[in-house]
Amino acid sequence: MKILAVFFLLLCPLLLVTEARAGTPNLQTTGEEAELYSRFETDLEELRQLLKIPGFSAGLVKDQQLVWAKGFGQVDLENQVEASPSTPYHLASLTKPFAAAIVMQLVEQGVLSLDDPVSNYGVNLESPGVVRVKHLLSMTSEGNPGEGYHYNGDRYSLLSQVIEGATGRTFQELLIERILEPLELSHTAPSQEDLAGLGERDFSPINEALARPYTLDRDYNVVAGQYPDHFSAAAGLISTVEDLAKFDAAMDQNLMVSPETKARMFAPTVA
Repeated sequence: MKILAVFFLLLCPLLLVTEARAGTPNLQTTGEEAELYSRFETDLEELRQLLKIPGFSAGLVKDQQLVWAKGFGQVDLENQVEASPSTPYHLASLTKPFAAAIVMQLVEQGVLSLDDPVSNYGVNLESPGVVRVKHLLSMTSEGNPGEGYHYNGDRYSLLSQVIEGATGRTFQELLIERILEPLELSHTAPSQEDLAGLGERDFSPINEALARPYTLDRDYNVVAGQYPDHFSAAAGLISTVEDLAKFDAAMDQNLMVSPETKARMFAPTVA
């Protein structure tokens, strides 16, 4: 069974989506399933307390139906707001798959090529070789491009500039047009700081419902944290367990890109 799990340093968001595909919630269960979910809930709550996570949300999807979803703990300790399946969280680096989908859509349409030098789009990096779009996407842009994997969110964020250079439009605009609106991701939004000029859609309710950030001090006490204040292809998207399941479903069902393109996305870049 496929499990996607993300732990954030800010502690408040932990998003779990299992076998995520399209569908509407169907929380009617048999006695055996109810017992299984009950044990799973107990395990997750023990995990939350062990890791001192104030709150998180989780969801399970089976046969293209959301069969279980639940919030654990609180996402706003001061106001005692309980976590729920519709609680928005900062996704941090889970923004990257959304950006990758858009880049590969542009590749399919012939707007850009993975072999294009990033310098074609105003991205100038010192390098012993030619840094290409595929190198930013695969985290292989450092050293001799394409030869080694080095995780670097700052490098990945430069794909925002590539997207805008290729299309004349921002990553935010294409994100809304190509993913949020077609998939009806009604609880997903760019961070509040980057909403100017994005049309008539009002993202403020999503930002207002956003889980509060927390961290641990030196004595492992939960204290207020701070979210990053930027949005790019690398980070900054806000979403929910339910919306992430929809996006994962769209990828599984080849609604975002063709099967051939998806295979190319998941193929190893380096040994």
